[in-house]
Amino acid sequence: YETALKSFQKIATDEKFSAVVPYYVTQIYYNQKRYDSVITYASPLVEQEDIKRKPEISRLVGESHFNNEDYKEAIPYLELFVKESRTKTREDDFQLGYAYYKSNDPESAISYFKKTTYSNDSLAQVSNYLIAESYMDLDDKKAARSAYQNVYNLGQNQELAEESLFNFAKLSYELA
Repeated sequence: YETALKSFQKIATDEKFSAVVPYYVTQIYYNQKRYDSVITYASPLVEQEDIKRKPEISRLVGESHFNNEDYKEAIPYLELFVKESRTKTREDDFQLGYAYYKSNDPESAISYFKKTTYSNDSLAQVSNYLIAESYMDLDDKKAARSAYQNVYNLGQNQELAEESLFNFAKLSYELA
């Protein structure tokens, strides 16, 4: 990576390559787990109009903030990627939902977690669990109970399913 990085830095001002080099430099920093370098180098690039692969650069900046557990700072970059990318995945929606969840914005978290619950897999189970927790933060016990039931029904992770069944029963008792 270091050799490639030096080569890209040499051609960064070349008119033919100046629009594409930033993506590759950002990607190298990210692959090296130099998240602070990604943030310092690439954050200003997202504001520029003539940069190629802006959504992908934004994702790398957002994920760098996310990996540094700076969730609130990750949100605008992850949002830009999710809104402008043609290659967005369920995992991208989950990551953005989790950033909102950790930033104490349960309503936004729920909206992104819901986009990941359409399969019968562990991602859907964890998403439903975090939806339930977010509804609890909003004091919407009926919605939380329903989400806990979904977690239990998915059953991918037995420990999570058992905890959710307990929470479901507890909420059923409270709501009765």
